[in-house]
Amino acid sequence: MDDFDGDVALRMGGRWANVGEPSAQARFLMNELASRIQREIARARKTIENARAGLIRVSERDTIQKLVMPMLAAIGWDTLDLTEVREELQSSGGGRADIACFTGGRVVMFTEAKAVNDSIEDPRFISQAMKYGTDEGANLCVLTNGRIWTIYHANAEGKAADKLFRRFDITDLAVENFAVDSLSLLAKSAMEDREIDRAWQRDHADRRVEAALRTLLSGDPAFINLIRKRIQADHVDLAPRQIREALARLDLRVGSRLPGERPDAKPSLPQPTAEPRPAQTLPASRPPQVIAAEGALGDWKDVKISHLIDAGLIRTGDLLMIKGCPGFEARIVDGRRCNYRGVEMSYGQWGCRVKGWTTIQIAVHAETMDGVLLQQLRERLAARG
Repeated sequence: MDDFDGDVALRMGGRWANVGEPSAQARFLMNELASRIQREIARARKTIENARAGLIRVSERDTIQKLVMPMLAAIGWDTLDLTEVREELQSSGGGRADIACFTGGRVVMFTEAKAVNDSIEDPRFISQAMKYGTDEGANLCVLTNGRIWTIYHANAEGKAADKLFRRFDITDLAVENFAVDSLSLLAKSAMEDREIDRAWQRDHADRRVEAALRTLLSGDPAFINLIRKRIQADHVDLAPRQIREALARLDLRVGSRLPGERPDAKPSLPQPTAEPRPAQTLPASRPPQVIAAEGALGDWKDVKISHLIDAGLIRTGDLLMIKGCPGFEARIVDGRRCNYRGVEMSYGQWGCRVKGWTTIQIAVHAETMDGVLLQQLRERLAARG
């Protein structure tokens, strides 16, 4: 089947249909899948909440039997059919994968499970999960403790962080739609239709293009020269230094839309005709010299996010990300709040949701989209005196 960009690919009764909008039958099937996932998430939450409260102990084996297998069944896998789902599959490279899913006699997804209260951040667990995919030629690898689910493209280029496709916490009500969407990509029907492959390719392309744009906007000589030639076409000339300084002054931003945002809701590049935000919604800025004069920033520990905004080191509307967790960005609202997937919350709440922790030192985990930690910005501002 040809992959027509922008079309919805459906498979019904063994036949392919490419349509611009889902049919009534397709919408019914998609809604039914989403409903099954939501019901299973609700059921799993009760088990997870009891485990976190210490009322029950959920071992790795329990995670597989009580949380992962029921979810696989909810998204269309026949967990009783050994030609579709196998446990403890011997890998050709050594080791046994917790769960392997097959279509057409070929393994297409591995799932590694841990106990509910175990962290899945350990690099050994991530390497273990992706090793099975590499050994068997399966691109898709899932690592979960039943609460937090991470989906990796095992055979993509780069480090583990570059291979991360989706990450979500099914107990987090604020990201339930994202969790349902992500789990639907793991459905047997989506796997057969290669829907998840197309989703990965789009995400991968977005990341690469975004990184390239950031490099260009940071003052890449070839980009500066291109701008200069375009200006010269209007019979005007600017020196490269002038162009770099203009780029630094202009409010040019590059960033991915957050899940749930409409394509036209918050453009990455500001539109000249857009109506400015009301002044009262933005925190008042103070010149850096005024901040320093207050004597509050003698130590980097005294530097708050509001100070970084006032000093111009970060700006309201900018995106921040948690180091090593691409795809879970939040927008800066003010010194105390950020917007994560349409919900305003504290920076600490955002960090905990992304990492699946109960507490977090946000300054050493949150960074700008250019890869600069907030901690580094705090130290830089404090050093100004």
